[in-house]
Amino acid sequence: MKAAYTCDFDGAGRKTVEKYGQKVEEDLAKACEAGGGEAQVFALLLLTHPISAPVQPTPVVKYASEISRSLNKRGATALAMTAREVAENRLKTLGSVTSGTLATGSAFGIEVFIEYFLVAKRPHPS
Repeated sequence: MKAAYTCDFDGAGRKTVEKYGQKVEEDLAKACEAGGGEAQVFALLLLTHPISAPVQPTPVVKYASEISRSLNKRGATALAMTAREVAENRLKTLGSVTSGTLATGSAFGIEVFIEYFLVAKRPHPS
């Protein structure tokens, strides 16, 4: 399982997208090895998506400036759509992807959603 913010997948940071794609690929490889190549394995990527930026900088909200910058540049809806598309396109190269959005409530007065991507890799046929 890997976790990031939607602002990490806003389409501008290709290195970050590739880094997370590589980490998910490594997780799948480890799981395949642990399963002896016979079991179906899964990897999970979670993207936290705040609907608005923190009102004031706070050390509690990690990456507050990056979140604010992405939300101000694109808006919450466009950022979520772009992040879903970018993440799904990268992860589809690794296996079959099931994705969706979970409404998770609020944190620090900010409504938050989680975008999830479950990647399934089929075992190699013997």
